[in-house]
Amino acid sequence: RNRGTVGGNVCVADPTNHLPPLLVALDATFTIVGQGGERVVSADEFFLGVYMTAVGEGELLTRVSVPPSKGAGDGFAGLTIGRHGTYVVDAAASVGDGRVRVALGCVAAVPVRATAMEEKLAGGDFSEDAVKQAAEGLGATLDPPSDVHGSADYRRHLAETSAVRAVVQAASRRKGT
Repeated sequence: RNRGTVGGNVCVADPTNHLPPLLVALDATFTIVGQGGERVVSADEFFLGVYMTAVGEGELLTRVSVPPSKGAGDGFAGLTIGRHGTYVVDAAASVGDGRVRVALGCVAAVPVRATAMEEKLAGGDFSEDAVKQAAEGLGATLDPPSDVHGSADYRRHLAETSAVRAVVQAASRRKGT
């Protein structure tokens, strides 16, 4: 009763949870088994909405696979509400050789890839100034909800700030840098 699992956690698909954007940034895959057999779904396609995943009726998530990092660095940043760890906004990033993945949480029903930011960082300059430039305008592309913890505008601002922090942290953790 006092334990949770990664599989159970991601199947809940709570948009304020930190695992969905992290697994999207890490390019994870999910193995789902049902009467029709086994299928593998990418993290980008696994989360369908608030509390909804690609696991259908009569199916079971049996495996969460994260590919080997091959020297990549990973980062995570966000703002939590109180001590229990629910996020207002969070961002996860993975930076490797020629590969950058950034995913945002709590800004939509499912994790949102920051693909424009990823493309701007493809050149490999991960200095804080370059990452800040790449994140400029990211918030304007988002339509987050407003609630008692923050307005949509505040979440847009937090998304940019968190994305920058996650990418800078990930870049600093790469092996060989």
